[in-house]
This record gives sequence, C-alpha cells and structure tokens, in this order.
Amino acid sequence: MLRSKGRREPGSSFHLALIHYGLGETDEAMNQLEKTYEEQSPQLVYLQWPLWDDIRAAPRFQALLRRMNFPETAGASPGA
Repeated sequence: MLRSKGRREPGSSFHLALIHYGLGETDEAMNQLEKTYEEQSPQLVYLQWPLWDDIRAAPRFQALLRRMNFPETAGASPGA
C-alpha cells in the first residue's frame, strides 16, 4: 500500500486513488476517492469518465456518486 509523508497538495488523494485503482487495490482506491470527496476536490468530476467503469457498479462507488448528485450511471459506456 502506498503511503505519503508530510503535507499533501489538493488533489493528491485523487491521484493516489488512480494509482491504487491501476494496481487493482480497489478498496484503497475507494478510500482515497472518499478522502478526495471530503477535500471537496474538483477532480471528482473525472469519476464520470469510462476509466472507472470496472468499479462503477460497486456499492461504495455508487454511494459516492449519490453524495455528489451525479447520475449513478455517470460515465457508463452506452448500452451499459
């Protein structure tokens, strides 16, 4: 698991989420996405991208979309 030291810049939680997601560490990716939400990062708009389609149906991801008032199918590929 990746750890950071010291003060982090805004948006760094989102970048960590991307890294963890790419490594297949979806629980930690979700932890970082939830932290990104708490930081009120504008980078959360990127959750609408198809990049996240593999975990889009996950309950935690859906709950995050609901908290942000995004459609639960935001970014889903056509026909999904």
